[in-house]
Amino acid sequence: MAARVRTFWVLGALVVFAGAYGLWVFARSPFFSARSIQVQASRHVTRADILARAAIPAGANVWMLNVREVERKIEKLPYVLKASVKRSPPASLTIAVIERTPDGCVRGSAGDVVVDAADRVLTTECSPELVVYLRDVADPSPGRFLNDPTLKRLQHDAHALAAAGERLTNFREDGYGQLEASLADGIRIEFGDDRDLDRKSRLIGPVLATQAGRIESVAAIDLRSPAAPVVIHKH
Repeated sequence: MAARVRTFWVLGALVVFAGAYGLWVFARSPFFSARSIQVQASRHVTRADILARAAIPAGANVWMLNVREVERKIEKLPYVLKASVKRSPPASLTIAVIERTPDGCVRGSAGDVVVDAADRVLTTECSPELVVYLRDVADPSPGRFLNDPTLKRLQHDAHALAAAGERLTNFREDGYGQLEASLADGIRIEFGDDRDLDRKSRLIGPVLATQAGRIESVAAIDLRSPAAPVVIHKH
């Protein structure tokens, strides 16, 4: 019995050694070293940025590569929502990313930043077509999540008004925490609380129609009491 056990133990050790050696040979085989890394085109993130963040070592075995770790590295790029790394035999990789969608421009004392719907800072370069939120935030560094409840409320209200067909910008809270925004021509709209936004927004057109011929003198429209809107003229 002891002799048989010894025999099986030796055979088992040989199998383990052979397996480990085979794995070592496989890991170091140049046949599986990354020969091609394809990066699918994206709008805001360059191929160079993706490859630099992926940091795949030269000569890395694509089948031994921790692709999830590579994906996590790429997802640290501010504009990247989701990264995917796929292997193809014998030694190719394909990297694809899903980009975040800009939601608006946050304008504060620290400068302008673009955020997505999750309030992740994407860049510091705002484009004219983005809705502007006037709000000071703690750390507007690209890649950070702002986690600002007031900003989140402003975004919610902006989306609600956009769904109602109004194109407004410069969303902010006044000194009493009530909602204000501006039309494209700079006329300030004082909404008060954010209840009945759809009803209040429908009053903007009719109120402006009563000011035909003197729109340029209108500074603001006070809709805090929808039953009695007030037009405020420039002094």
